[in-house]
Amino acid sequence: MKHIYWISGCIVLLTAASVSHAMPITLEPDSLAGLGVPTPVDTVTVTNMSNGSLTAMVYSQAYTGGSGLYAYLYQVENTGEVSDLRAEMFTIAPFTGADGSANMGWLTGALPSGFITAPPSQEPAPNGDVYIPGGPTVSFYYSAGSGYSIEPGEHSVVMYVMSNLSPTQVSGEVMGYIGASTVVASGDVVGPVPEPATIALLGLGAVSLLRRKRKA
Repeated sequence: MKHIYWISGCIVLLTAASVSHAMPITLEPDSLAGLGVPTPVDTVTVTNMSNGSLTAMVYSQAYTGGSGLYAYLYQVENTGEVSDLRAEMFTIAPFTGADGSANMGWLTGALPSGFITAPPSQEPAPNGDVYIPGGPTVSFYYSAGSGYSIEPGEHSVVMYVMSNLSPTQVSGEVMGYIGASTVVASGDVVGPVPEPATIALLGLGAVSLLRRKRKA
């Protein structure tokens, strides 16, 4: 079994100019026991997200092995009624530092305290992605094949994304669909804090945008 703390490699700091498209990531299942000596960072954050007939509870927490790397854990529970929407996608943004080498997947074996351990649980589709502009945005898909969507009353497995950046609050989104229309429920979850250089770049981008608006 590969250890997800040690196979993550270097997750590089990105600028908005470095990549301009979504990069598919093969999701890797792994056990929490493969993280060395994992230590939780604070308690599990539980976030209620709702929009019309899409309602969900998202559990999130960061773990560290003391080596400067963090495992960000996420679990989605569809808390809707039987006739409500399925949850078909989960995204986190900005997941600063993630790129095409990002280590993403879901946990197997014993799950950490604070997450749902009782069945049923749904694994994500085999691939997620990292979309860079305005992000990066890390995405887990549940609608890529039969059995992947999270039906009302079901919950997902515990997903992970690796980062060498310390935790803060970022935006999470659960998505469902009514025909061709997207329904999004959002709220704050645990995610990596941008490094000072990234914050400066974001600030410069905002100033540039304001200048263009004033000229227009």
